[in-house]
Amino acid sequence: MNINKQIKKGIFYYGFMATIGFIALFVGYVLNFEKHAMSGLAIGFTPVGIIGMLIYIFGKDKTQLIKSVKAENEERNIFIRNKTGYRAFWITYWYVFAATIGTNFLNISANNLSITTLIFMPIVYFITMIIYHYKY
Repeated sequence: MNINKQIKKGIFYYGFMATIGFIALFVGYVLNFEKHAMSGLAIGFTPVGIIGMLIYIFGKDKTQLIKSVKAENEERNIFIRNKTGYRAFWITYWYVFAATIGTNFLNISANNLSITTLIFMPIVYFITMIIYHYKY
């Protein structure tokens, strides 16, 4: 595994995220299309992309960054991430199924259901990640 290749790959992905954020800003405010939605995309993608790129750019020579990149690509961590993603997907899938069926009985708007789902998904992912780190 080439560490420099992994670092360049990380810089590329974070640069791509920042670009999506800047495009969303342009589309929302210059082209005046879906300003509210584009603002949300820009607020989410731009800072994450810029901060991620800065971490990789200014941390290239630091030993801690190199250790983190090596640990991220260890076989155990890859196995845990794959298993966590699989489990979190199916838990969220059945949650969305039950919530969709439940909207007929409960008076829940699609907007509230969507917000709850966006909050529920990362919580499930991180809880399963913690469980699998202790288990494996």
